[in-house]
Amino acid sequence: MPAEPQHAPSPLNLDEFLPYVLVKLATRMSRALGEVYGARFDLTIPEWRILATLGRTSPLTAGELSRRTMMGKPMVTRAVHRLLSAGRVTRLTDPQDRRSATIDMTPTGRKLFAEVAKVALDWERQLVAASPADDYKALRRQLDRLDAQLGKVISAQ
Repeated sequence: MPAEPQHAPSPLNLDEFLPYVLVKLATRMSRALGEVYGARFDLTIPEWRILATLGRTSPLTAGELSRRTMMGKPMVTRAVHRLLSAGRVTRLTDPQDRRSATIDMTPTGRKLFAEVAKVALDWERQLVAASPADDYKALRRQLDRLDAQLGKVISAQ
């Protein structure tokens, strides 16, 4: 019987690697929340992200939506197409540059966004209910510091 191959222990434990831990947690949270509003409002996670982004700043181009939501352009295009078909957003062609268009919510989309936002905020309250308010505030400050530091690390590369 051949001997088992010997592998040097890796200095990287993926389950303790912060980027992996954060992505795993974010993915689980996004999927869980998506299940809450998905069936109730017939929305996918990408569609919700687009509505939430437009709810804060609109109108936006598909490229701006892609950057702000951290989703690839094909995913944004599919989600926008579905939102357009459902009458939740509209595409506005730039009269000066007919190749350029912006996306904005329709009144139906705004009403839907308001309803889903209430559900999402309630879900978030339930999620953080086990944490003392000071711990939650400290977590948010640390995440902001990590985000700022990430900008510096990226700039230095």
